[in-house]
Amino acid sequence: MIADEDGPGALQIVEIVPFKMVVNWELYLNWNIGDEGEYLESCPFGFHDLSGNTHEWQLSFCYKSSDECGCANHNCLSIVHLENAEPGKCIFAIKFRVSIGFAGARQYIYDDTLIETSPQNFAEKSKYAITVSHRSMKNDPLKISCFIIACHDVNEHNNIFQNEHHILLSQDQELLFESGKFSDVTFIVGEQEFKLHKSILSSRSVYFAAMFNNDCKESINNKVNVEDQSHEVMKEFFRYIYAGKVNKIEIYALELLKIADMYAVIKLKSVCEQTLVKALENENVVEYLNIADKYSAKKLETECIRYIITNIKEIVDLPAFHLDSIPAEHRDRIFKAVAKMT
Repeated sequence: MIADEDGPGALQIVEIVPFKMVVNWELYLNWNIGDEGEYLESCPFGFHDLSGNTHEWQLSFCYKSSDECGCANHNCLSIVHLENAEPGKCIFAIKFRVSIGFAGARQYIYDDTLIETSPQNFAEKSKYAITVSHRSMKNDPLKISCFIIACHDVNEHNNIFQNEHHILLSQDQELLFESGKFSDVTFIVGEQEFKLHKSILSSRSVYFAAMFNNDCKESINNKVNVEDQSHEVMKEFFRYIYAGKVNKIEIYALELLKIADMYAVIKLKSVCEQTLVKALENENVVEYLNIADKYSAKKLETECIRYIITNIKEIVDLPAFHLDSIPAEHRDRIFKAVAKMT
C-alpha cells in the first residue's frame, strides 16, 4: 500500500535547501502478529543534485519482512532511488533516524547508517534492517527521519552531518527539559515549577555548579525559589541552558541579559547583547546604555555610545533626554559630541 499525504503514513518535508533535504515519515501502526509482511511506501519526493539533475526517492517500511526482501524476521527500512541519474561526480550522503512514541517521550531506536554512494550504485545499498519490538510498535507512532545531502566528497558531508548531530542533540535536550523526566531539582517561579537536572545546570553555569556542590539549602532540599522573575522568561532561560536556543529572543533579550549575568551564563549574555544592539533606537539607547553599564555588558555598552554619538542631534531633541541620565563615566564623551553641535 502507498501511504498518501493525508493518511496515517503522511510524509512531511521538514527542510529543503540547495543540495539538502530532510523528510519526516510518521507511521501510526496498529498491526497484529498476523500482519507480518505488511508493506508501506511513502509518497515519492524530489531532490536536486549538484548538477541540477532531479532525482526521485521513496521510503518503504516492511514489518517482519520476508526472505525475498533480504531482511527476514526484521523490520526493514529502505530508501529507493526511483529515477536513473546522469553519471557525475556527485555523491549522496544519507542518514536515517528512527524513534518510537509521542513528543516528550520519544525513544530513539536507530540513529546511524551513513551511506555514501553515487546514484547509479544506490539500489544495491538501499535496504537497512532495524529492530523494533512488536509490543512497542502496536500502539506508538513510528517516526522515520531521513536526511539526504548531495555533496562533492566525503569530507564535505561529514562536516554537514556533524552540524546535523548538533541540531539533533539540541532537540533531544529540549525534549528532556520539557518533559522533566528523571529530574533531581525543582525551580519554583511564582506558582509554576520547573523539573530540572543538576548535572546539566552545573555543566552550563559555574553559579549552579557552586550551588549544588555545597551543603546549601537548595542543594539539600532540591528546591530553588526564584523571585522577581516571570515564568515565561525563566522558561526561555532554562531552554537555553538545555538546548542552546531561545524562542522569541527579541521579546525576552533585555530580561534574559540580566538573568544570564546573575547566573553566569556568558554565551547567553552575549546573544542577548547582540540582539539588543540590533534593536537600538533613539528612544531606547540611553536605557540600554544604563543597563549595559549596570550588568557589565561591554559589547552593548560600546555600541550604545557609538549610536548616541552618531545620532546625538536627534537624541538630545527628545523630550525625555537629559545628560544626567547618561552613566557618569561616559558623560565626557557625550558632552564633547554635544559641544560639536553648538
